[in-house]
Amino acid sequence: MGRGTDQLLELLRLQHRARLHERRALVIEAFVARINAVIVIRRLICEAWKNHHWDGRPRCRP
Repeated sequence: MGRGTDQLLELLRLQHRARLHERRALVIEAFVARINAVIVIRRLICEAWKNHHWDGRPRCRP
């Protein structure tokens, strides 16, 4: 193979690695967003349980 072909293959490898890195970053960002949502929802449930009372409410917390 010639020098130009080697450069082209190297460029393709770098582009492939960049796409994999971007995909991993998106997956990590989605995972962190999901964890944050769970934390916020759990906190809201705990606050609601402490602050809101009604007749017939179960004694045990969820």
